[in-house]
Amino acid sequence: MIEDLPEDKRNTFAAIGLLTVCWASAEYALDFIIRYVHHRYKGDQIAPVPPVSFKGKPPYLRKAFANHSGLASYLPQLNELLEEAWQIAEQRHWCIHGSIDLRADAKTFPISKIVHGKEQRQHTREFTARQIEILAGRASALSVNLIFFGIQTVGLMPKDEANKLVRQLLSEHSVALPEDGPF
Repeated sequence: MIEDLPEDKRNTFAAIGLLTVCWASAEYALDFIIRYVHHRYKGDQIAPVPPVSFKGKPPYLRKAFANHSGLASYLPQLNELLEEAWQIAEQRHWCIHGSIDLRADAKTFPISKIVHGKEQRQHTREFTARQIEILAGRASALSVNLIFFGIQTVGLMPKDEANKLVRQLLSEHSVALPEDGPF
């Protein structure tokens, strides 16, 4: 089936798959931060149960960081990461939950979705495979940044272990890490 598709459509579908995997990694990192905040930094006082949907995660984390003296100073960094996450999530939502017009015979594909509400409307945006690949790259970078942020702020992992893992990864690519490491 895949081999029967024209290359431009195949590339678009591959880019959407890559975006799906990269976003899952970023949201997984975000969920780990939420888990640590909830159990170790009184997040359970913000909400009895941590948020499940992405929409609830930024407000929960902002409130938890703002209300905890040990985390409040990290709020500007958190806001930067959450803004990037929000931008990626919004575009990802189009790519994952929209319908691609397969009749399009171009490098740009219209993706439509129905906006629910009092009046249901159909909106359409156009994406190229390259735009979706770039979005996947942003999601991948966000994942790494969230992991580093979580290590620095809420202790997702002991810093010496994190340094060891980063050093090992970089050495596989012939890159040296300063002895004191990033953490």
